Amino acid sequence: MQNIIILDDMSYMRYRVKDLLEEKDIKVYEASTSFEFFNKLYEKKDNIDLIILELGLTREDGFEVVEKIREKNVDIPIVILTKVNTRDAFAKVIQEGISDYILKPFDNKVLLDRIVKTIKESKGGKEQVSTEKESKVQKIYINEDNENTNEVKEEVVKEKEIIDLNVKEEELPEEFKIYFVDELNKAKTDNTKVSSVIFTLIKNTDEEEKIDVKESYITLTDIFYKGIKDIFKGPNFITKHGLLTFVGVLPNCDEDKVEDMKNKIQEKYKMLSLIYPQLSQYHVGYGNVTYPVDGDTVETLLDKLTDKMRENIK
Repeated sequence: MQNIIILDDMSYMRYRVKDLLEEKDIKVYEASTSFEFFNKLYEKKDNIDLIILELGLTREDGFEVVEKIREKNVDIPIVILTKVNTRDAFAKVIQEGISDYILKPFDNKVLLDRIVKTIKESKGGKEQVSTEKESKVQKIYINEDNENTNEVKEEVVKEKEIIDLNVKEEELPEEFKIYFVDELNKAKTDNTKVSSVIFTLIKNTDEEEKIDVKESYITLTDIFYKGIKDIFKGPNFITKHGLLTFVGVLPNCDEDKVEDMKNKIQEKYKMLSLIYPQLSQYHVGYGNVTYPVDGDTVETLLDKLTDKMRENIK
């Protein structure tokens, strides 16, 4: 049985969600305040598969609740189910790496399908990462003292740094971090460069506006992802990061090659915009980092990449 915790101060809404999900054998724990929510989350966190959260709480700030969840490094997907229907609200929580954003009023089938899909994707990702980490995480040794060395032996741990991927930058996809660290190790060993690029579809307006994310944002994310995947052929790597945002790894790629990649993405965007006119309401914002120009440790590079992502979404 899957387990969900919902924070919403409207009892009828909690009842409706609980009634809907328990018909599908999904256990729902209810909370009407953040105090109650965090107590239950602490009690049940090893068994919770999904968090459902209302941003527009009557007496509390739902955005602060999201931030506190992330500060606690809780590795549980979050679905926003809210009456808050503004672009700023959506952009703000996207920075925190939420899994989905669903507006009230909602269709029962749509809500159920999206929740079940999010749980399945999360469980599948964790199982894959767990298997990969057994074989990979123990190999992540980063030489901090001799950048030009041609041999970095895995068994020699002295003067090297072991990175715990569960702690660092939880908002970035795990599969991205694993691949990025592996390629960074190779770049250090071979004295080459490696880059990472993050890009976001940003709406062409500065005005506060109403949005409908129930279908459009998910659809646009899928359309754009399918359209650009062929640009990132191996050994390059690309993955979705929430809604409208994508992050990639570019081995043996310097700053000039990153610009070439951006141009290819832009060309693909223009072509897709002709096929899907809704894309023309957006532009692509980019951020990128390159080792060793922007830093020589995983922490430094991922911090800079995350900062650039946040700048893009502002």
